[in-house]
Amino acid sequence: MKKFIKPFIICIILSLSWVWGQCNEGHTEIDGDCYYQSDLDVLQIFIDNSDSTINMDMDVDSSGVIEPLELGDQKWVDGRITEFWCYWDDNGWNRCEITGEIPPEIGELTNLTYLVLGLNKLTGSIPSEIGELTNLTFLGLGVNKLTGSIPPEISNLTNLTHLYLGSNQLTGEIPEGICDLTLNFADDYDFNLSNNQLCSPYPPCVEDYVGEQDTTNCSPCDEGYTKIDGDCYYQSDLDVLQIFIDNSSETINWDLDTDSSGVIEPLELGDQKWVDGRMTEFWCYWNDNGWNRCEISGEIPPEIGNLTNLTYLILGYNQLTGSIPPEIGNLISLTVLWLYHNQLTGSIPSEIGNLTNLSSLYLSSNQLAGEIPESICELNLDWDSSHKLKITNNQLCPSYPSCIEAYVGEQDPTNCSFCDKGYTEIDGECYYQSDLDVLQIFIDNSSKTIDWYLDTDSSGVIEPLELGYQRWEEGRLTYLQCEDNELSDVIPSEISNLTNLTFLGLGWNQLTGKIPPEIGYLINLTHLDLLANELTGTIPPEIGNLTNLTHLYLWSNQLTGTIPLEISNLTNLTHLDLLSNQLIGTIHPEIGNLKNLIYLTLGYNELTGDIPESICQLVDNGCWVHLTDNQLCPPYPSCVEDYVGEQDTPNCD
Repeated sequence: MKKFIKPFIICIILSLSWVWGQCNEGHTEIDGDCYYQSDLDVLQIFIDNSDSTINMDMDVDSSGVIEPLELGDQKWVDGRITEFWCYWDDNGWNRCEITGEIPPEIGELTNLTYLVLGLNKLTGSIPSEIGELTNLTFLGLGVNKLTGSIPPEISNLTNLTHLYLGSNQLTGEIPEGICDLTLNFADDYDFNLSNNQLCSPYPPCVEDYVGEQDTTNCSPCDEGYTKIDGDCYYQSDLDVLQIFIDNSSETINWDLDTDSSGVIEPLELGDQKWVDGRMTEFWCYWNDNGWNRCEISGEIPPEIGNLTNLTYLILGYNQLTGSIPPEIGNLISLTVLWLYHNQLTGSIPSEIGNLTNLSSLYLSSNQLAGEIPESICELNLDWDSSHKLKITNNQLCPSYPSCIEAYVGEQDPTNCSFCDKGYTEIDGECYYQSDLDVLQIFIDNSSKTIDWYLDTDSSGVIEPLELGYQRWEEGRLTYLQCEDNELSDVIPSEISNLTNLTFLGLGWNQLTGKIPPEIGYLINLTHLDLLANELTGTIPPEIGNLTNLTHLYLWSNQLTGTIPLEISNLTNLTHLDLLSNQLIGTIHPEIGNLKNLIYLTLGYNELTGDIPESICQLVDNGCWVHLTDNQLCPPYPSCVEDYVGEQDTPNCD
């Protein structure tokens, strides 16, 4: 008999354990019942938020910890919480004393029909997720410390029959969607919003039932405006004034703090005029009498362009720095702009020409530099009136626009450049910056090898104009001879920018790499000398574009490949020297096109094949030809057969 008892008991235990643990996924078993874990988690958040205030009398199992199922009064159906009462009155009924904010996770309690959290110490706003509790019939959040606005999502609670939000600190306007609810708004048992700070206008369904509201902080202003002392001010205009205050924290005149608050408010800054909530005049100016003395500093912020209703902007005699922002051109209503006696730098923005209503412009006694924009002539100023225009004592450079050239007064031209755009002044002369840049690349590439004898001013830096022998015409480099200056590295592709160059001499250096195809852009070249370097690769066919060339010296490099056919385009050549490279292939018959040649050296290469008969046309014209030490094959044209020198002919047929 005993042998059957033990297996029977084991089966009973296993069966009971299967029954006890039979909760659906997402549910947790507590004391034999299943509870949706997400619902328990929300209750736990309320407990955690209230750890310093919560009523420990709810700890019914005396565990020292209030667990989710001990919080207030609850009703659960099929493992979901449907009613949550955490409410207390003078008798302590369901007294919870919860605090903190209503968590956004409240929206997960989707089976709730009753949510009663009145007479606690809840703070913060009502989360918009409250609108997800579409099964709610009773929502009681009265007598707490809730702030912020009523979320418009409350209109989703179409099953609601009771709504208590009274005696909080709710602000703003009541959302129109509240009228979508089927409440009996007239019955204060069903609906209560009284004793908040809710602002009119109220939705028509509740306007007679909102009860007492503290409207002290309600603004009757339009959107974007702020109420201050009963008047409406455009917030964006106030923000610009605040930027001036913030930028001037170390210099500002504290006499402006008229209310002795220890803070200079935007409306205390200088003298202002406002019309319909927009600032139209801003005077922050001082003279010896301290009138409107501001002592503002820092830069004029680009946000100045937001003050689009300004007619007067007077910021003279301050400590403003930086440039005049181009956004000043947005102030098309301006009639008076005074920025004189500051420390402004930079140029006058061309956008100043937009201020066509301007009748008075004072920019004098700053450090403004550069050219005066031609757009200034778009203004309708009385140019010859010193009461209408002050622009003297700056660093403005000629040439001046015709409308103002007689009225610019004293200017410090020390730093003015008289060069055209793209040119740089050096020692009183203008040089095209792009040409200077190419010279600088050669210097930079050769930093480890360059001949420091070139540092003629002993500055410790070789400057572009010190590189080799140069000639410039009208600011463009036309002649560059850098022979034996120990240049190294590659010939930069930017060489193509030297389009006015007629002579380029880079021989007897340590240049490496290929001859860049961009050399073909130098169509004004007459002399190209790259001899005695370490150049490799092929002769670029683009060299055939240099039809003005008379001298081409490429000898003593490591050039490979064939002689490009395009060389036959260079009909002005008198000297062609390709001696001592590693050139292969044949001599093209088109060599005869170079009828001006007087010097042709192709020796010490690896040229093959026949010497074309056309070479005799050159010889007959008096050209000296050097062909020795190649692999050229007989029979040789009669004009050169006595001058071909040694040839390696084993591969000749």
